[in-house]
Amino acid sequence: MRRPLLLIYCLTALAAGLGAAAALLLLAVVEAQPLQLLSPEVLVSTLIGLLAGVVVYRLAMARWSLRSLRSTHEAVLHSMGDGLYVLDATGRIRYTNPAAERILGFDADEMIGRNAHQLFHDPSGQAHPLRCPILEAARTGEPYQNSEEYFRHKSGRAIPVDVTATPLPGRRGHAGVVTLFRDISERKRWEEELRALNRELQSQALQDGLTGLANRRALETGMQREWRRAMRTDRPLSVIMLDVDKFKPYNDHFGHPQGDEVLKTLARILEENARRPGDLAARYGGEEFTLMLPGNEEAGSRQVAEEIRQAMLDARIRQAPSGGSPYVTVSLGVAVVVAPRQHSPEQALAAADAALYEAKQAGRNRVRVTVME
Repeated sequence: MRRPLLLIYCLTALAAGLGAAAALLLLAVVEAQPLQLLSPEVLVSTLIGLLAGVVVYRLAMARWSLRSLRSTHEAVLHSMGDGLYVLDATGRIRYTNPAAERILGFDADEMIGRNAHQLFHDPSGQAHPLRCPILEAARTGEPYQNSEEYFRHKSGRAIPVDVTATPLPGRRGHAGVVTLFRDISERKRWEEELRALNRELQSQALQDGLTGLANRRALETGMQREWRRAMRTDRPLSVIMLDVDKFKPYNDHFGHPQGDEVLKTLARILEENARRPGDLAARYGGEEFTLMLPGNEEAGSRQVAEEIRQAMLDARIRQAPSGGSPYVTVSLGVAVVVAPRQHSPEQALAAADAALYEAKQAGRNRVRVTVME
């Protein structure tokens, strides 16, 4: 009778969740007692005592585990480089980590209990709190993420941040929201530097490095654009091709640095005569330049060419002794395209170049005009 009864109590101990060790301890107690003392009351008392001991032990272990887990969580939150704060359902801050204090410039006691929307997004407190997307996340239970939000530093300056808000579940609805954010000021500076570099590279790709005018590639792109517009509106378009007379003798006598100054002077004159939107002055190559004049008819284009020729002469840049004239001059060929639908930009450039050649052959320092019907 003793062994079956003992087995029943051991199984009871195991079923009660006391574990194998408690069952073995119970077995040892039973084995140590005389047969007449093995009453149900003794065994039940022993079982209750063991159960109480195990419960106390497990509670102690649970508290220790909880403290250990809390310490680990606090260490993780304190070591994070990203800012973190926790809001309750009303939008008030209940917790912040050191990174949030560092990024925003507030101490923890300046933030705890404050309305985050008013503190970070709307210092004036005029906007309705529900307009804050982070509070909306707490209200609706939908996470919120924005790769470029702005928080306000204690000093008043705006800080660009990458922010994620995750709702906290509660018994009734949502208990609040956990907000994780990262200062992206450095990334924004890099992006702006990259945009500036791209603008500079784009400018260099379409700009002549010496004169600052459009280069040949930019001229071709601009002519295609204006040519399409001229065909839509059925308006004329003129192209002036010009170059510096006797430029090689000048360069050979005065040197290339002085030759570059001549080209810069001519570029300034062209810019002064590209007065209207759509006018485009470009360095075509070497000492050759081009001026595109959308909407200009023959008389207006001839006048612009004559003004350029006279302005270069008025600059009174002394020519080389072998240059054939006292001062540096330019020759210009003008192609006036009356019917853009009948011709192409390439044909216009070729016609202007042919007119320029005629001006050279006629003695230089002059203008020749051809009209393309």
